[in-house]
Amino acid sequence: MIKFFLNSRLERTLLRCIFIQILIWIIFYPGLYSKDSFEVLNSVRNGLISNTHTVQWALFVKYISLDGYYPQIVTLLSSIILIYSIVIFTYSIFENSLASKVATLVCASPLVWGMGITLWHDIPTTSGFLLIASLFTKEYNKNSFLTSLTIINLVLGSVLITFRPNGLPTLILAYGFFFIVNRSKKYIKIYLKTTGISLVIIVFSSFILASTSPINKIKSQEWMVNDISCYLSKYQDKKFVSKNLNNIGTLELWASEYACDFLNSAEITKLKTFEELENIPNAWFEILRKDPGFIIKTHLNRHSYLLPIPVNGLPDVPFIHSNIEQNNLDISHKFTAISDVFRNFLRAYNYFNEIFAWSGLWLLIIALILINQPQRQYFVVCLSVSLSLILFIFAPIPDARYALFTILVGQIMSIGFVVQNLLAKNLKN
Repeated sequence: MIKFFLNSRLERTLLRCIFIQILIWIIFYPGLYSKDSFEVLNSVRNGLISNTHTVQWALFVKYISLDGYYPQIVTLLSSIILIYSIVIFTYSIFENSLASKVATLVCASPLVWGMGITLWHDIPTTSGFLLIASLFTKEYNKNSFLTSLTIINLVLGSVLITFRPNGLPTLILAYGFFFIVNRSKKYIKIYLKTTGISLVIIVFSSFILASTSPINKIKSQEWMVNDISCYLSKYQDKKFVSKNLNNIGTLELWASEYACDFLNSAEITKLKTFEELENIPNAWFEILRKDPGFIIKTHLNRHSYLLPIPVNGLPDVPFIHSNIEQNNLDISHKFTAISDVFRNFLRAYNYFNEIFAWSGLWLLIIALILINQPQRQYFVVCLSVSLSLILFIFAPIPDARYALFTILVGQIMSIGFVVQNLLAKNLKN
């Protein structure tokens, strides 16, 4: 029956995966929500379009959720877009028969359906990366159904990557790396189109629709503040505050050992005067000038999950969100009995986060799988490396969802590699 209505294997796979995702969404209705989720929901309900998590994301939530009152529409749509991008990407790197099996297995994993139904801007941004990455593969041009979707995937991917502040910079850096190994005019056109569309979206949504800057000053400097708080907690340099921070606050207010590897607990960040502080970059560069080793070591420890080798043992970072945090919007699960059962699958994935959330390991696996086919997936490696580099420098805390693209691609390729070899052995027998 399905084959009669759908013309291609890709369409049937997409329908199958969307069915799985909708079923999971119903089980966890209205989705999964963290503190970040409620920040944007409260903002749009109050009529504020903030650049805290990018203006584009705030506008998306505002219009799709009808001013924040129906967030379940956002989790449903965002998860379906993720499914669509995974299926498109999988079919762009594997032939149809193998792609169908791999995409179904990946979409049925807690990593995909758990992340998909969480109201985070990381999810659509990852979808955008997957769609754009699919345009750089050889299998893409062999599949007539994929080529018919080129414009849609290009535009959609270009819009979605703007939902995180690091989306466009990551893409531009990846283009720079890729340009070194491939200067095809066809790909240069993709560079220009995606970059141009993303820039137009950022400028139009920020300056025209929201009348605000696309860059949030406090968020963009958060990683520097964490480094400063960490430095002061370790070295107790009382003169540093007076010399480099306009004497705003004290050493005790600035210092936070927790800022070294996760959330900053410094009291200064809670004061109004902190928002008006202009000297953060200068203060950070002073630390870099005095002790560059401290900055490098701090970032190595903080973002060890981005490295392909364990720096201080296996990395333990936040991974899949599995619940609805306490909130003032009366949002809660409707089918708690069954959602509590399925939550155990998410917890199992989180239990093994030292492997499943280790982005650096998955990047290494991607490289090893592609080592015998160097002409096939250069761009995927370039994009993963670019994402890791930008997160290593600018991410204020370690969190696996930031590197979801690399983790997903690594697991897609790993499953493809295993299934392909199993099928080859069966044929021999």
